[in-house]
Amino acid sequence: MTLIDQEARTRALTEQDTTLLVEAGAGTGKTALIAGRVVRLLADGTDPANIAAITFTELAAGALQQRVTRFVDRVLAGAVPRELEAAFPGGPTAEQVANLKTARGRLDRLSCTTIHGFCKQLIGPYPVETGTDPGAKMMDPAQADLVFDELRDRWLREHLSDAGDRPSGNYDLLAHMLFNDPDHAVAKIKEGAAALRRNRTATAPPVTVQRADLADFEAAVDELARHVGGLGEPSCDDLLEDLQGLRDALARALESGPDASGLMTLAEPPRIGPMKKDTTAFRNWGRKGKVVAAAQRRGASKGWFWNRGER
Repeated sequence: MTLIDQEARTRALTEQDTTLLVEAGAGTGKTALIAGRVVRLLADGTDPANIAAITFTELAAGALQQRVTRFVDRVLAGAVPRELEAAFPGGPTAEQVANLKTARGRLDRLSCTTIHGFCKQLIGPYPVETGTDPGAKMMDPAQADLVFDELRDRWLREHLSDAGDRPSGNYDLLAHMLFNDPDHAVAKIKEGAAALRRNRTATAPPVTVQRADLADFEAAVDELARHVGGLGEPSCDDLLEDLQGLRDALARALESGPDASGLMTLAEPPRIGPMKKDTTAFRNWGRKGKVVAAAQRRGASKGWFWNRGER
């Protein structure tokens, strides 16, 4: 049976002086095609040291290396794999067999690796110029995760130890976070470290925190107090107490400089009843009827509520 894309496959196997882009879905034979192209290059006399077969993962690189080795062995044994028949129509020539025998003993020089592995090969001979450890080795993702976690935890221990020894240690932000809520603090530190790992050059944007930033909220709380204060409605009194407490906490945080405690208050304000779950946004209060009824008991007209900005 002839594949519908056989002509394209043959071209990818045999055209060595052309840059090609091969696009295909999973399971269509891309690895076999790449391995076959490498074998044909070897058969035509290309030194394995001059071939770079680059892929994304260590697993895929290992599979590609094994496929190349297996294909070379089968061609030398006189059993050309079906995937390579187009590369060797009628079988390999005597010269191609001789080239493959020579290449078979040098396959360890074939750069069948990942992108980062190939980069390591390029800079390896130049440790001084590149500022790298000549003994450095590549790690797989699982190893890298373990090492990263170990380095992060070691850094945190050293940081907290240094913070405790300094006169200002009590105002260290991370120490303050861990003292107040260890589990939450550790989760946040891990989240931040992971973000920095993904974005190595990321920096915090400049932020200026001033008391004026709280002005609108303070004005809104004062306005609410003028409208509903003294109505004798418990739900209004509770709401006002919550908001005034939040306002005072934020004001103290701003007036602190802010120091570590103040920064934590600004970043994660105290929870109060009117806030939505898992956020500091306020939910719809939904007590309009009780407020109007309380006002009417105090002798206010039915239009009292609307005259206070609730349009």
